[in-house]
Amino acid sequence: MKYYVAIDGGGTKTHGILADENNKILSELSVGATNPNDVGVETSVMRLTGLVSKLAEGVTPDVICAGVAGAGNHRKELEEGLASSFPMSRVKIVNDVALTIAAELPGGDGCCLICGTGCVCFARKAGELHRIGGWGWLIDGGGSGYNIGRDGLEAVFAAYDGRRTDTMITDFIYEKIGKSIPEALTDIYDGGKPYIASFAPCVIAADIEGDMAAGEIIERNMSCLAEYLNAASYLFCGHEFEAVLAGGILINNPSCVETLKRVCRSEAIPVSFRLAEKDPVFGALAIALKE
Repeated sequence: MKYYVAIDGGGTKTHGILADENNKILSELSVGATNPNDVGVETSVMRLTGLVSKLAEGVTPDVICAGVAGAGNHRKELEEGLASSFPMSRVKIVNDVALTIAAELPGGDGCCLICGTGCVCFARKAGELHRIGGWGWLIDGGGSGYNIGRDGLEAVFAAYDGRRTDTMITDFIYEKIGKSIPEALTDIYDGGKPYIASFAPCVIAADIEGDMAAGEIIERNMSCLAEYLNAASYLFCGHEFEAVLAGGILINNPSCVETLKRVCRSEAIPVSFRLAEKDPVFGALAIALKE
């Protein structure tokens, strides 16, 4: 019997499964973030190694495939780190978006737009994969859960100072953390990117309630995602193409998707949408089986 470990590693959590050659899921587990750009390569390898050890307890996996956010410039280090702990296994590290493409677009042309803690777009045309955005929170201008959360915190602090009008985002954040914004400042800086991204639902909730500041934030960030799709449209020479939407911000928030659709219509971007239907970890399993 052959065994395969498939992992979806993100900026907030990492989900893994162990499957046999008949696609039977034998174990499943989640751990914390493994994006090496956020937690560091050493921590990423440690968490991935620990996850594989627990998933494959008692067996030796033939293939370990992990799709890890931010893996692009650290693929070799991650592969070597895992291989040193599992020398009998074939180890393959890919970017996390490759999982969505493998699961949702196994053969044809199209586009995958992922918006979770971070955001990135990949378009496939004539078998060739093109990356758009996803260059990290220090460079990308918006669209991600981190950016939405950060913009929300900025609006709340500005309202607290009296520099801007009050916003309902303040109430939703207080409900989430149980303390005032000034009291939360240390937690925000200590928590970093994942913690800041965790405030995105507060902004989205305020937007749904009609808060003006929240509405502007969602509009601005969905416009950034529309820029990705507009860039992708040139690959398809003006013909309509399909965009698969993935990541927690888009999957869990219909209001954000509706705003994105409206922005794309107003900018005449020839794109149709559908939500991702499969867990990205099964994209990792598909890649592992091909190995």
